[in-house]
Amino acid sequence: MSQLIRAKGLALSELAVQLGWTAEEAQDLLAARRAITFEVAGVLADAIGGTRRFWLTRESQYRDDLARLQQAAEE
Repeated sequence: MSQLIRAKGLALSELAVQLGWTAEEAQDLLAARRAITFEVAGVLADAIGGTRRFWLTRESQYRDDLARLQQAAEE
């Protein structure tokens, strides 16, 4: 997501405005402290581009990778 934001030349504060969020909420999303839900995916699609499905797929892949890494660390 950060690459798309940089490619569009957006600062965090500009992204937050486009999303209708606070800068803290936008930072939470970038830091993966906020999940990409159906609603969030729609907002991202409108503000950054891509489709809702694109963003939901990215979220699913991220969560799967995170779980796999956590499991590997526990072994």
